[in-house]
Amino acid sequence: MSNEFRYTACAALAAALLPLSGAAAEAGWQLGNSNPYVSADDGPVEDGLFVFAEDVGGASLALACSEDIGLQAVLFEDGATMDAMGPMDLQRASDRPVKITTKSTKPRRADWSYVRAVKGLVSQEGWQARRIFNATIRGEEVKLYANHSGNFTLSLPAVDSNFTTFAKTCSATKG
Repeated sequence: MSNEFRYTACAALAAALLPLSGAAAEAGWQLGNSNPYVSADDGPVEDGLFVFAEDVGGASLALACSEDIGLQAVLFEDGATMDAMGPMDLQRASDRPVKITTKSTKPRRADWSYVRAVKGLVSQEGWQARRIFNATIRGEEVKLYANHSGNFTLSLPAVDSNFTTFAKTCSATKG
């Protein structure tokens, strides 16, 4: 993983089989426009936008977007709130292999960054976040199998007006 990526990203998750519960699905997506990114070279990325699915007592997930990074997924182990999406230094992040599975896709494995400070996983490649984004649109569960972190089954909220605004505004998902 490049140093540029280590310094350019947001926060994340990991743990044992923790579903994003029906309560999160009922709550819907929260839209945020504060910047979850940090860049060592340029300071904070100014165009950060994200949607956040929160679950009290379980995992939380954010999909974040910026011109510099594209689409990125952030998985929080301890049911973080949107406030956790603040700037973060990833100098102490480590790589963790994660396999992603949905009903309509074949399992695929790649490294995510594990951020110990927030007990979270941050996707490193655009396809990882796109797979979660597309599963949301299809109404499918997402299963993540993370080495040294655990297994997660995410039942994400349905597409709502906040998710639609995010999708229309994010340069990585437009069109």
